Amino acid sequence: MQFNTQGEAVGGGALNFALKVMLEARRYDVLHVHNWVRVVPWLKRFYGKPVVFTNHSLSIAETWESRQSSIAKADAVTVVSEEFVRPGSTFIPNPVD
Repeated sequence: MQFNTQGEAVGGGALNFALKVMLEARRYDVLHVHNWVRVVPWLKRFYGKPVVFTNHSLSIAETWESRQSSIAKADAVTVVSEEFVRPGSTFIPNPVD
C-alpha cells in the first residue's frame, strides 16, 4: 500500500479501497453504503454503528434474495427506483434534472 504526503492510502485497487473504507468509517456516526452490499456486515461487526444501504443497481435488485443475509444487516434500506422495491426497503426517488 502506498501513502501520499497526508498519510492517505493511494492506488492499489479494490483491496486498498476496501481498507480505506473500513478505516474511514470509524470517523462517522452513521454509515451510508451505495451498492456495495458486501461491506454492510463488516461495518456492523467492526463498528456497531447504524448503516444505511442504498441500492442504485438493477443487478442487485435482481439478486436481492441471494444477498439478503448482507442486506438484512443494514439498519435501513433504500432504493432509488420503484422497480427496485423489495420487502423491507423504502423507495426514495432519485430525480434527474
